[in-house]
Amino acid sequence: MKKWLSHKHRQYALVSIACPFLTIIGVLIYQQLANHNFWQTIETHPDPDNAHVAAQMVIAEIITLLFFTGIACLIGFFVAVISVKKQGEILGLGTFALLINGLPLTVLLVFFGRAWLRGSF
Repeated sequence: MKKWLSHKHRQYALVSIACPFLTIIGVLIYQQLANHNFWQTIETHPDPDNAHVAAQMVIAEIITLLFFTGIACLIGFFVAVISVKKQGEILGLGTFALLINGLPLTVLLVFFGRAWLRGSF
């Protein structure tokens, strides 16, 4: 029992690392399936109006991907914190999981912080 508990922090770290990557894969698969007919229509009827609609759809898909990846990184970050607490050491797989999940969150916070300070929101 003790040996299993000592490896539990690795399980948390692996779940934390996998969280954003699995979310990206899931969102991309969902977008491919949900928007398949839309993209077929755009390809079969090329005109300037469809080009504008396609550009808006690409922006919407990117925003959706960033939103859900941000949520997954936030969840993964908290799971990584649990891993580091259970690990008892500073350096290890839990710290790597913190980096994997913390760096995208930092980029998003800087981006939205700068936009908020400029009055874009």
